[in-house]
Amino acid sequence: MRPHDPSLPRLPYRPPPPPAEYRPEPFHMLPEGGDGMDMFRKLWRRRTLIAGSVAAGGLLAMAVCLALTPRYMAETQVLIGVEMPNVTGLPSILQEMAANQEVVQSQSFVLQSRSIAGQVAHRLALDQDPEFNPRLQEKPLWRSWLDDAKTFAKDGATQVMQELGLAEPKPPAPPINEADDRKRVEQIVASQVMNRVEVTPLQRSHVLSIAATSESPETAARLANTVANTYIEQQMIRRVRANETATDWLDQRITELRNKVEASERATEEYRRQNGLFETRNDQVTAQQVSELNTQLILADTERASSDSRLAQAESVKRGAAPYQSLPEVVNSPLIQALRQRQVEVERQYAEMSATFGPQHPRMEDIRAQIKDIKVKISGEVAKIAESLGHEAQADRARVASLRASLNRLQNNMGEVNEKTIRLRELERQAEADRRLLVSFLDRSRATDQQPNSEEPSSVVISEAAIPLSAAFPPTTMLVLLGMIGGGLVGMMGGLLRENLDRTFRTTRQVEEATNLPVLGVLPPPDRSAFVGGGVADRPHTPFAQAVGNLYERLVFGPDAHAHKVVMVTSATPQEGKSRIAISLVRLSARNGLRVIILDCDWRRPTVHSFFGRSEGPGLGDLLAGMATPDEVVFRDHASGVHAIFAGDVSLIANTAERYARLRMLLSTLSKHYDLVVIDTPPVLAGPDTMALARMAEEIAFVIRWGQPTKDVVIDAIKNLTFAGGRFRGVILSDADPKRYRRYGMGDAVYPYPATNNFSRAGAA
Repeated sequence: MRPHDPSLPRLPYRPPPPPAEYRPEPFHMLPEGGDGMDMFRKLWRRRTLIAGSVAAGGLLAMAVCLALTPRYMAETQVLIGVEMPNVTGLPSILQEMAANQEVVQSQSFVLQSRSIAGQVAHRLALDQDPEFNPRLQEKPLWRSWLDDAKTFAKDGATQVMQELGLAEPKPPAPPINEADDRKRVEQIVASQVMNRVEVTPLQRSHVLSIAATSESPETAARLANTVANTYIEQQMIRRVRANETATDWLDQRITELRNKVEASERATEEYRRQNGLFETRNDQVTAQQVSELNTQLILADTERASSDSRLAQAESVKRGAAPYQSLPEVVNSPLIQALRQRQVEVERQYAEMSATFGPQHPRMEDIRAQIKDIKVKISGEVAKIAESLGHEAQADRARVASLRASLNRLQNNMGEVNEKTIRLRELERQAEADRRLLVSFLDRSRATDQQPNSEEPSSVVISEAAIPLSAAFPPTTMLVLLGMIGGGLVGMMGGLLRENLDRTFRTTRQVEEATNLPVLGVLPPPDRSAFVGGGVADRPHTPFAQAVGNLYERLVFGPDAHAHKVVMVTSATPQEGKSRIAISLVRLSARNGLRVIILDCDWRRPTVHSFFGRSEGPGLGDLLAGMATPDEVVFRDHASGVHAIFAGDVSLIANTAERYARLRMLLSTLSKHYDLVVIDTPPVLAGPDTMALARMAEEIAFVIRWGQPTKDVVIDAIKNLTFAGGRFRGVILSDADPKRYRRYGMGDAVYPYPATNNFSRAGAA
């Protein structure tokens, strides 16, 4: 027990003047951006909501998957631009497709064309399948009702407008044409096939993937395979039709060209016959005659020149201007050669005899006569040769003249022939062109007939579609996963939204930042035994008792604490635990040897008497009104040693000012006899009594329930007490859930410390 020291001066309490506006400054500044775990803590605190959202998202996705009609996908792969062997070396009628990305992309569009879709629908009789023919599908009841309502509304509106004269009566609808209706159904079914077939080039290859989807796995496989086969058959039919068309056209053209060639040749021959333009194997007759005459003229002219030359030489020899040996005819004449030999022999004899005989010898004269006679004979022969050469030269001249005249005549005729030949050559060229064109067409027709691979397709199926074993739509796993992810995101957003919208106090830092008041303690929710008997004094090792002990040390034995003080315990709103905290505090203080009394000033809802198991009875109101003595109203709890004055009937004092004046005197008297006077007041926002009590108390312990009153409410209450002149000791955070409190990164509100057996026995003693 701590005795009161009368030597210690007691400073009178002067409440500070109320500020113009209450704007608390932060008591504890957090580092900018927090500690980096705020977001994680917010999400962790809302993990139940997030887990529920994840489960709800997954279940919703699963329900959607179960509600959707499953669809199966089958895939067929087609290779585009297959190289075909060309054993004949002949060109094909249709140009082969070059395997490139543009061609592959173009063929993918061909595979998705309406023509192929229509052929596939016809082959598979899809117009009898309700999946592809909407007319065979059963309408839902709500859809029928909706269509009937639309028809009724439309007919009613039309009838009203016709009655009002705003619209003319419509003529009756024409009867439905069966052919048009069938064509429309075929178009609808083809559109359905186009919507269920997807053709995609596989990467950068020349392979096209044909994926078909259907509610039936067998239909999906048949649809994919039929699309591929129809495309290939269409290619083959196109090639065969092209070949047939080309053959027919070639036959027709060949017939026309044959007639044209025959007519051209007939016209050429007729023109040649009419104009006498006969020709031999290589050329025309006139041209040949001119050529031959020209050749003969040249030869004749050459012979004439040769005969003239020989004649001139012969004349020279005859005149003696040249030796007769220079004339070839003379030299080649056998007679002259014999005479010459005879002359040589006689001259040799003359030479031999001249050595024996003299010139006048008769024999010498006889020999000279022989020589002269031989020379005369030679001269006569030369004259004859010259005369013969003259006749020959004259004949050659006459022949040349004749040939030249014939040539001139033929050349004149040749000019006329050339003029006619121009037209002849034109006719011949036309006939030759027609013949060549006919030959080329005959060759092309023969090549077309001998084409061995005209019916081979340029695309082949490399992988046929098999019947799928599992549905491709809906992707249950992916949708459930996305649903769970979406649910998790929604849960996290909801959790963060709830955290951001949470305007209550969850941590001591929030309290200190908002109120600029220190936190005296964080109290967990009390257990059932906290107020039985001596309460926390008898059970000091419970979490609530230890938290009250920490509060007791800070409130009663703080650095600026002094004896005989009056402490007011209040809160902003009801049900925040201020009364049980005040009871626990006074019980623990009494157990520690202090003289303690608690006053229940909450006259509207008194609760102090219930903690001691007593009825309300006479109390503070009766004492202040003079209707009871102190001994009658002061309750002494023998279990804990606490004195208490219950609320009583405050209505006995009508004058409020007198009530507060007497209460102030009572508090002054009690503070002289007790070490600690605790006032349990009503909530601040419940009435004006708390403001008046705040001016009488030396310190205010403000209780804030964890997670209950909003920050604005607490700030308003503290602002009211500050304006009233109250002096705050600090804030008590009550009913803090230990598990949830740790989620805010503040650690445990209370760290239990179990006592040993020795300590327990000492406490019991």
